[in-house]
Amino acid sequence: MKKKSLRTLAVAAAGILMLTAFTACSPRDLLQKVKNVFQKETTTQAPANADPLANPPYSAYEDLGVYINVGEYKGISYTPTAVTDTQVMEQAKQYFSQNPEAYAAGVTQVPGRTKVEKGDVAVFDYEGTAEDITNETKQGMKGENFALEIGSGRFIEGFEDQIIGQALEKEFTVNVTFPDPYPDDESLSGKEAVFTCTVHSFGSFSVTDEACNILTQGQYATAKDFLAFIQSQLEQQAKSTDMEKAYTVARDQAKILKYPEAEKALYMAQIESDVSAMEASSSFDRSEWLQQNTVTDTWDDYFDGYNKDRIRDELFVYAVAKKEGLTVTQEDLDQVVKSIRDYYAGQQQDLSAETDDALLTGEFGDKRTAVIYTLREKVANLIYNNAKAESAASPAASTVPATTQKAG
Repeated sequence: MKKKSLRTLAVAAAGILMLTAFTACSPRDLLQKVKNVFQKETTTQAPANADPLANPPYSAYEDLGVYINVGEYKGISYTPTAVTDTQVMEQAKQYFSQNPEAYAAGVTQVPGRTKVEKGDVAVFDYEGTAEDITNETKQGMKGENFALEIGSGRFIEGFEDQIIGQALEKEFTVNVTFPDPYPDDESLSGKEAVFTCTVHSFGSFSVTDEACNILTQGQYATAKDFLAFIQSQLEQQAKSTDMEKAYTVARDQAKILKYPEAEKALYMAQIESDVSAMEASSSFDRSEWLQQNTVTDTWDDYFDGYNKDRIRDELFVYAVAKKEGLTVTQEDLDQVVKSIRDYYAGQQQDLSAETDDALLTGEFGDKRTAVIYTLREKVANLIYNNAKAESAASPAASTVPATTQKAG
């Protein structure tokens, strides 16, 4: 019954952006064109399937200055990102909204109020029915002591509006029509449904010790500790944002002199290969995709521009890395793999059967891209550590006190 954002077009677009454009070529012609370009490139750049640690990307180019002038990348100025109390509380609400029991534990009834208003967090039971549905679907239309901020838009259109004005412990019905399509359960797409509901409590939500203890299963037993954890998370995100800001300023002031043909051909071949596979396995249509994404360029021109942006970024990374003596080692990749395993372990996914190379390929597309990403992080960190944070008028930084916090 809860709604999710549709990501179909976004996912398709992201997949497309890993590809390229020798559109009229057969596989044999495509391989020959790539081979011709590699032969034309006098630097004898290593093949894409070569070990990117033994033969790092762009290592065959004796002088990257032929392709890019990196300019002055140290001393870059950027405006730092502030972490505010409001951001901390909004993030806390996001966590609690995924756990109805913990969310309900933090709801305090508003004195003197007898009916639900917009903005309240209501704790209620609901049970729905619709024509021609399975028992499994019917069970998915049922919830007990579910906590929901009224007006948040988490439930399908029209549902939350009908809770407004309802009194405690009085049964009422909600009539809605499911959107079409409805990705959570296609059998409900476009169907009318009736929900029987009862509100047990409503009011304001506070981040209390009890709610935090339930939410984190005892890991953070107090509101103070839990909010401090969220603040540290947001501060780390702010640092990452600032690092990318400084890096982008430094990269954008660099000047491209020309693009290496080998990389252009490599990335165009990858895109064409992936798009051809999509065309063979689905109803994907290039012209249709361009129209849906309001792209006015031709297919070849659009992805030629995309590939140039990618190569520009990589040239900057490797040119700076060469100046500063930065490289990627096996230990660096081991740390990347560890972070991947740790992340999925936190999602209760066991990847112990996956090899390190398989994990890198799954996350980055191939090991070569993983190496480029890892070096980019090193370059970005160097630029950030040598950058200047400019003061700017902004909301006060978060100073979350030890007392109970209200998320209004």
